[in-house]
Amino acid sequence: RLKFKIRGETASGYQWAGASEAPTIMTLEGDGNVGIGVTEPSTKLEVAGTVTINSPAGTSQSSYGLRLRKTNSSDAVQAGGEILASPYPINTNAANLIFKTANTINNLTQRMVIDGIGNVGIGNTSPTTKLNVSGNIAVSSGSYLSFIDSNLNYNKIGRNTSVGGIQITTGASATMNLLDNGNVGIGTTTPLAKLDIQGT
Repeated sequence: RLKFKIRGETASGYQWAGASEAPTIMTLEGDGNVGIGVTEPSTKLEVAGTVTINSPAGTSQSSYGLRLRKTNSSDAVQAGGEILASPYPINTNAANLIFKTANTINNLTQRMVIDGIGNVGIGNTSPTTKLNVSGNIAVSSGSYLSFIDSNLNYNKIGRNTSVGGIQITTGASATMNLLDNGNVGIGTTTPLAKLDIQGT
């Protein structure tokens, strides 16, 4: 184990020392693991604190980030994924955060973006709303999609786990049910006809 310690700052700069009272700022283990702010790293790089990735000095309007690699069944190193910060829009101080993964032919493909004004796109590179999804969305049985206002009043839509079908709830009670057999109930969770209305 190789430990890097620092005693303090002097007029000539920082003095490195191995004194027992000096705190360890970086550790290199015999297995190749490196710890920064960590004395016993359990992975190739383990950092206690914030890590910053800057663009090179003098560059402009470019994307920089973290690239992840993987190995295939033949032990060949291939693209795995990327997390990038990119300008949004060009010539502004805002930035996109882009997430990419490798497709079946090992090309990195953008999967999700959080743009400079907070819009999220999944399967969409230029979201125009808070959540913009291109493709199908699956919600597990018993879960709901809720619509909540500033007063915490909510409406929700989801699958009725007791009788099947789709249930729309306004406030605390179910308002309408569309069963798997096509029957629609308003004011009832078990409609017996194509349209079954309970109440006036």
